[in-house]
Amino acid sequence: MTKYFVIGACYLTEMFNYLWLAMADRSMSTRGSDSASVRDGSVVVGAESPAVSELTTPSATSARSNLRNQQIQRLMEDASDRVEDVMLSDLPDDPTSPVRRLDMSPEEEERWYESQIRLDNPGADDSDEEDEEDLALASNEAKIERQLHDDDILRAVELDCAAWADYVASYHGEMDLERATHAAAQLIPSTAIFVHGSPPGWVPPSAPNDWVRPPPKTTKKEPNVPFEEIDNPGNWSEYCFRPKFGGKAGTGDYVGHQLPTGVSPVPLTNGKRSAGGFDFFYTGWQKEIPDIRSGATRDNMWPDSHKGSLDKNVLMHLGLTPDKMEEADRQPDALFFYQLILPIHNVDNRKTLTVPNDPRKPFYANVSRWTNSYACEELGILGGGCGHDFKAMSPTECLQWDGAIVMDGVLGGSKGAFLRRFDTRKGNQMYSKEIAGCFTKSHWLELKRCYKLCNNLTAKKKGTPEHEPAYKHDYIWDVICHNTNAITLFAELDLCLDETSFAFNGWGEAGTGLFGLVMGKPNITRGGQSCLLSDAHRIRPRAYLHRHKLHHKHYNCAGPNEVRLLWEWLHPLFQQSTYRTRGIFRQKPHITCDNFFSRDDIVNYACEQGFGLTMTCRRDRLPRGAPSKHLCKLKTPVNKRTRASCWMHPIFCLKRHHTGALIQLTTFQSTSSCNLIHVNGVNSNSMCGSAKERGKGLNKRQWAIEMNESRRLYLDSYGRIDSIDHLVKNCNMCYR
Repeated sequence: MTKYFVIGACYLTEMFNYLWLAMADRSMSTRGSDSASVRDGSVVVGAESPAVSELTTPSATSARSNLRNQQIQRLMEDASDRVEDVMLSDLPDDPTSPVRRLDMSPEEEERWYESQIRLDNPGADDSDEEDEEDLALASNEAKIERQLHDDDILRAVELDCAAWADYVASYHGEMDLERATHAAAQLIPSTAIFVHGSPPGWVPPSAPNDWVRPPPKTTKKEPNVPFEEIDNPGNWSEYCFRPKFGGKAGTGDYVGHQLPTGVSPVPLTNGKRSAGGFDFFYTGWQKEIPDIRSGATRDNMWPDSHKGSLDKNVLMHLGLTPDKMEEADRQPDALFFYQLILPIHNVDNRKTLTVPNDPRKPFYANVSRWTNSYACEELGILGGGCGHDFKAMSPTECLQWDGAIVMDGVLGGSKGAFLRRFDTRKGNQMYSKEIAGCFTKSHWLELKRCYKLCNNLTAKKKGTPEHEPAYKHDYIWDVICHNTNAITLFAELDLCLDETSFAFNGWGEAGTGLFGLVMGKPNITRGGQSCLLSDAHRIRPRAYLHRHKLHHKHYNCAGPNEVRLLWEWLHPLFQQSTYRTRGIFRQKPHITCDNFFSRDDIVNYACEQGFGLTMTCRRDRLPRGAPSKHLCKLKTPVNKRTRASCWMHPIFCLKRHHTGALIQLTTFQSTSSCNLIHVNGVNSNSMCGSAKERGKGLNKRQWAIEMNESRRLYLDSYGRIDSIDHLVKNCNMCYR
């Protein structure tokens, strides 16, 4: 059988070589005739392809034919040499030519092969029995693959030799890419550390290949010992963990080895590394019983048990139906969902007006009442009997007045020139038929003059207890938060706290600090701010606090004081009310906020109250007692050393409060020094990566950024209020 297959291989080789040379001869002769108009009579065929790189001229055709004849002759001689020792007695009685087998179908060839096996091995069992379905499937796949391959070849040959050369070159390119990928995969495990979460094959930054450790400066008292003998609890590389010298510009004596952020390791004492009441962990940390935040892990940072939900029964009681969710235009009924939060009708459960036992607060009914009261009593233009007759404002008109402001923003915004929406002069591109259809210009100005979000007659006056300087715009905040909580079944157990800013060039109450300069906010130089507490993954505000100077001061710093006031604001939500049998929080939540709110006072308060907390920690507000030389504190430039230093385990500091709560401090290097402090925040902490990508196709590139559980928890939960600000900004609402 071996000799027989040698004969077949020889015949196949001869046939394919003959076909290749014939096609090349035909295509080159065709190209020679087509290029007769070329001045020098030469054509470069596939010059950029490794398969064809010869300069072919019409005069080279005869030489090509001679070369073809010589190759065929050599192939025939080699074939005769390889089969000269094959005896006729070795061949079967009715041999099938290898060339003839090319005309067989895959099924016929399979049957022929099995018959030959049975002749060579009479009485033997078939060890390759296959089901008919598997055989048919394999046959179909072989047909499809062969047809695709033949189509590619025919398409290339029909075009020209250059196309064929490109086809061969692309095939070789794919093979080279596969070999390079395989070689890289073999090299990576021996030269780099796999980072969890990074793209396959990506290598984190490390020391340059030409970097050499400088010799120790013994004149500055640097110990002349191998690097392995240096106290290095984090297993840091000698490229990142280098000697530090005191004095100006490092002219003093050796201080110790440090990272670029100024971190020096805590000395080992009695098997532990402790300083300032914190235990330091340099190669990751894992809680024995991961019960913080319902057992959240690095791969499941947001357990399902922490998700929130609206109350289906309350929503259906208020009129929610499938038709409200999706109308004929496949869009939800926007007005219905809008009035869920800001009701248009009056809500008074003493008088069953629309829905009995409605848990919400009214909005537009009170706004119209307060507007008419202001026009009647303070301005005297309603029912005065003289002058222009002012018509009483209805809740529907209040809704339309607010809608006109939003519509102006949707149309691109007028930047305060709202009256252009009523101008019908020719050439005015800002005229709005929808806005002008609801009001005349004079009526809109009258409503603007009288529009009130508060009752001036019943508001707490200055100097009285519980006076709120922001009472003029407080009611809409109160209604939004109250009604959101009223239709909630479960509030999310991960909350986000941040301030939101608004521009206002008027004046507030003197001495309250309600309005003033706003620093660090784009497009706002003067205005006010309010603190808002919302679900971390939904726009569902739970509590708010206007920023001014008249709040009760638990702490001197405004940020920690605001966190405590908001936590006290949440207390009723843990208890039952008239409309619900229990609170909307199943357990005490976890709150994320930025470094404005961080301080030891609020950390200790969170431990005493039992709620979770995650904050960025300002470098001037690091935990008391923890030596700063053991924490990432210095501002670092961006260079190869700092990039390599990012890919190390974060330094994790742990302190147990007397209530049993865990105070967790994560200090690490990213673009510079970073510090995050938690109260019952994470169950583990170690270095990992977060995959990033840009582009697509051949221009697609992938990389990773440094990550750990503390940073992931903060980044995924701190931006909800910023998202709300962004959405409000996109509305372009502004009027004078």
